[in-house]
Amino acid sequence: MTNTPTTEIILLEKAKSTTVPMMSDDLEDRLAELSNELEETYEKRQIWRTQTEMMFSVLEDSKHPTPASKYWQCVREQSVFYEQLVQLSFSYRKNDIAILELEEKLEGDDLNRYERMNLEVDMDSAIWAREGMQIQAKDRMREIDLWSQIKTTLVEGNPEFDTEDVNVHQAESYLKRMENKKETLTAGSSYSEILGVLGPLNTLRRLCDLPQIPIKESMKEINNHDINKIPLSRR
Repeated sequence: MTNTPTTEIILLEKAKSTTVPMMSDDLEDRLAELSNELEETYEKRQIWRTQTEMMFSVLEDSKHPTPASKYWQCVREQSVFYEQLVQLSFSYRKNDIAILELEEKLEGDDLNRYERMNLEVDMDSAIWAREGMQIQAKDRMREIDLWSQIKTTLVEGNPEFDTEDVNVHQAESYLKRMENKKETLTAGSSYSEILGVLGPLNTLRRLCDLPQIPIKESMKEINNHDINKIPLSRR
């Protein structure tokens, strides 16, 4: 790492020239001491999700129990990040135009002192925004690429599921998801919570040509399941 001051440090240094300094001398000195560390921090800080967070937070097994459901969630996530990257490119281009306009204005000789100072502040702000957008674009591209890698792994490990029509997998995937939710129901679950699981579960069983489960039978199973969790000594 070089000892060249980063843009953010340079911009903060410019604050020293203001009529009333933004920070005291001791804080400015400490900032200078931390400049290399802050450069490293700014460059390596986490903006969006890591691969671990993508796997356990987004693609967690109870919510996405099949390879197909994981794949199609990857498609959704990757699509959102691609769309946001394109939107960011528009903001980047507008900001670049603003920088060119400011450069042209600053070259003029008809500016008074305060007009020039205001334009310089606008220029510094635009340069800062440009660096921030460059870092965001890099990290968005990192996550887009990770979603691509995960999709490839899922397809290579399970080549039989449909990657063209999202609807094909949904009945089976949602059925397994609701079965997982059913396992969390206990005798203490409210009637609305139970119906909120058993209703969709029976609908999905019908879509999968499976017999529906009577509500009374399910309630009995839930109560027995809950009791079986209690040690014999406490029953």
